[in-house]
Amino acid sequence: MNFLKFGSKSKKDKLFFRSLPWRSYLVFLAGIYFLFSTLGFVSSLLAPGAMSYGEIIRNSLLSGLVGAIYAHTFTRDLKFLAVGIILQFVLAFSPYGNLELIKDNPELVTYLRFHAVGIMLLVILGYILFVKFISGEGLKHFKYKTEIDLARKMHTILVPEIVYKNEEFDISGISKPVGEVGGDMADMFKLKDGKMVLTVADVSGHGVSAGLLMGMFKSALRSNLTHGDSLSECYSNLNSMIFDLKDKKMFLTASSISIHPGKMEFIVAGHLPLLIYRKGTKKIEELTIRQIPVGMKKDFKFLEGEFSLESGDFVVMVTDGVPETFSKSKELFSMERLKRIIEENAVEESGKLNQNILMEVEKFGIPDDDLTILTIKRN
Repeated sequence: MNFLKFGSKSKKDKLFFRSLPWRSYLVFLAGIYFLFSTLGFVSSLLAPGAMSYGEIIRNSLLSGLVGAIYAHTFTRDLKFLAVGIILQFVLAFSPYGNLELIKDNPELVTYLRFHAVGIMLLVILGYILFVKFISGEGLKHFKYKTEIDLARKMHTILVPEIVYKNEEFDISGISKPVGEVGGDMADMFKLKDGKMVLTVADVSGHGVSAGLLMGMFKSALRSNLTHGDSLSECYSNLNSMIFDLKDKKMFLTASSISIHPGKMEFIVAGHLPLLIYRKGTKKIEELTIRQIPVGMKKDFKFLEGEFSLESGDFVVMVTDGVPETFSKSKELFSMERLKRIIEENAVEESGKLNQNILMEVEKFGIPDDDLTILTIKRN
């Protein structure tokens, strides 16, 4: 069975097989074993009627073992090559009983040998293509999956669920990517002077590139805030920096709220308006500043504003995946529907409110964009 030399021999291929967990690798070897154990029965067809049942089983066991050893040799450890060769010679020169049950029917013998040769060639061809797939397309898929898993883990680290409560505020944020890697962000950053900055952002597009731009925006925003910059200064600086570090077609929309002792500042950059629920009127106000998204134009001066929350008031920040989800009948979820759900759940805690919104969106239709919600309630 020297045809096993067609197995994986390059350094990349060996790295692939060596990176497999032992349990997965043993499953691979077991597959090879059972694939080549069929050759024990094929050898009986090559000498029709000459082998006993015990000899056929012996050849089947040895054929599978030789195949598995050669597979291990050419994918992980060449030291086993000698063992495979020895067992192959044992298999090739093993004596058998020579029963000659059908020696008087040469046409049947030829017929069975034709089947045996056909089965053997197909098994060998199948093995060669199997290993070629693993070391080619399979390896590419493995690398792709590894990169996606890493990006997903990084997204989980960069966009953790936000749960925060103190005597003054009840804050919760959640971001649910629609694909493997999301481009949305919900962030809460507490500074040493007691200020808190809450941010929601949405990068254009999906996938790893969107996730990378989101991570860049988050780290740069925090860095600027640490230096004491105002929201308008942070966004203006970020815009200039990110413009040169991204694809020309990419941009991001964002809104931030800075909570100081005694006042609240906000900024909106091409993003959906802040939805402010007023307990006194039981109605929702939209608060926004008409400005371009971050990364659209290099030199742009972003502006900020101020607002206040009374006891019982709260603000909801979302990305456009929430109101722009469509039902099966192509009906839009819409901002009006979102406002109605917020009003119906106004007495709920921030985390429960977010979950109820998500549940209603996913019940309404299948989102084709990331879903991010951040709620800030004034106790």
